[in-house]
Amino acid sequence: MRYTPVELENALGGRILGSGPGLTVTGVSIDTRTLRGGEVFFALKGEHLDGHAFVEEAFRKGASLAVVRRGFPAGGPVLWVEEPRRALAAFAAYHLAGLKALRVVALTGSVGKTTAKEMIHRVLSTRFRGKRSPKSFNNDIGVPLTVLMAEPEDHFLVAEVGTNHPGEIRPLAELLRPHVGVLTRIGRSHLEFFGSVEAVAREKSDLFRAVRPGGTVVLNVDSPYFDLVRAAIPKGVRVLTYGLEGEADLRPQVVELRLEEVRFRLQGVPFRIPVPGRGVVENALAAIAVGRLFGISFEAMAEALEGFRPPAMRKEVLKLKDITVVNDAYNANPDSTEELLFSFRSFPGRRFLVMGDMLELGEQAPVLHEEVGEKAAEMGYLLVAVGDY
Repeated sequence: MRYTPVELENALGGRILGSGPGLTVTGVSIDTRTLRGGEVFFALKGEHLDGHAFVEEAFRKGASLAVVRRGFPAGGPVLWVEEPRRALAAFAAYHLAGLKALRVVALTGSVGKTTAKEMIHRVLSTRFRGKRSPKSFNNDIGVPLTVLMAEPEDHFLVAEVGTNHPGEIRPLAELLRPHVGVLTRIGRSHLEFFGSVEAVAREKSDLFRAVRPGGTVVLNVDSPYFDLVRAAIPKGVRVLTYGLEGEADLRPQVVELRLEEVRFRLQGVPFRIPVPGRGVVENALAAIAVGRLFGISFEAMAEALEGFRPPAMRKEVLKLKDITVVNDAYNANPDSTEELLFSFRSFPGRRFLVMGDMLELGEQAPVLHEEVGEKAAEMGYLLVAVGDY
């Protein structure tokens, strides 16, 4: 990244104050703990901290510029804007517009987004150079930061798009304008703010309304409200489907769920992924669908996915002497938890479910926790419950 003052003013509006000759921006930061010299510091206001309190520290660490609220005084070159958070998105849009060769893959869903994102990146990296969202950078800060990571030499960008309140996906989708949109699975998440799974589905659909003409949407046919999502896709956008149960363009044969891995065959090619769980198969199918759109062979994708390792706390398998621990504690909702129970229901030996509260379920929280408890009992798990619910 290398931007001049004129380019920054064009991207963000306003005028840079206190700029010396030769000012260039070579990166972006929102955290002085990781800031490197030459980066522009965006002073974002969070729930607990306000970045404006760290502007002088940013300059001491070598920031070339600070983007701050209009009127904020600082001891270095600043760009005054009405709202630094919106300015970050504007900068990302400006940056993305200059990357003509970049193909954007954006994915959303209630279950499996991060794992699917990592699988897509691994598959595409067999032939192309590209970036993906770090960790769960999937909100109005994380998505712009993901875009700003992309470089002119990159062929693809995989962006995870999340939401926990109505109206959050549309501006992120309009920023990304993806060439490929991916739906993992819609489920009972964030019901405290959405009220119903149908409302979640409508929110997720906003991602696919923004797919570019001539692009493709990759949909899980087994997801609730599949038809609602499909109806939101604009004319001129292709649909490619995958799934385990419904009629789909990509549907595997001979699926085997094992304690530490899954196996299946697709188009005659055997796949082995060293991560347990039925949901892993769905995520792999999403990645394979995207890989086919980029012209990657089934054989190359099978080899890539055999070396896949999940992100931290997502179906991580740990061995403690003769005990196997599956750590899926990063986040949870009723659907992801029941999928986990289903995946291990037939394994021999004693099976314990150690479970904390599922959050953001609103008034439905008590009954949904009770439902999971009943499923655990039906499948013969010994339940260790921690938390209010």
